[in-house]
Amino acid sequence: MLSKIKQKFKSTFGLSLETGKLAAEATAMGIDDNRGQMGMGMADRAVNLVIGLAVGALVAAFVLPIALEELFAVETTDWDSGAAALWDILGVIIVLAVFLFFVTAAIRRRR
Repeated sequence: MLSKIKQKFKSTFGLSLETGKLAAEATAMGIDDNRGQMGMGMADRAVNLVIGLAVGALVAAFVLPIALEELFAVETTDWDSGAAALWDILGVIIVLAVFLFFVTAAIRRRR
């Protein structure tokens, strides 16, 4: 039975179980086999940044309209006039806060 498992593993992954065992033991001893690999280069970082921004933009594009719709659907008739007036400009305040966040992040990154 064990030999059938070993053969299936070797035919599927092209490795024997002994090779995997040796690699696991080397990793457990702290021996890394990264000799031929460089650290993350600028291209890798750029790809990660683009993917992160794309995912973030998709999430924001999905969540922000829902959140703003719920914020604007609040019933303010029983509130006093000051709170109701502030609630009416809440969307502008949120957009301004997001804009200032990105400007601050850009300024910090340039330094």
